[in-house]
Amino acid sequence: PPSINAVQGEDGQPDLKELYLQTVLGAITGTLGQTPDDRGASFDAEMRKSGQEGCRYCLSVVGTARLEHFGDLVLDVWRRGVPGDILEAGTWRGGVGIWVAALAA
Repeated sequence: PPSINAVQGEDGQPDLKELYLQTVLGAITGTLGQTPDDRGASFDAEMRKSGQEGCRYCLSVVGTARLEHFGDLVLDVWRRGVPGDILEAGTWRGGVGIWVAALAA
């Protein structure tokens, strides 16, 4: 799990927003609890990051790296003030939508 000491802002104080985002990301992808894959095999961080390992109890089948990248793209669109909406089509358990909501918080 994320450590409050590992997530610090420029002032040396805990960056609570970043800690929150890391916690949400870990909950969505199953890395927070190191949940087993969809076949019951033990947790593999690299496989989960790449999205090559499914997860029976996760909220997304998107790997951690792709979810982080998508978040970066969404934040860039918001920073630029691009008008319009974001449509996430083909949801499984809504993990990508949950991630976008967490970024907006």
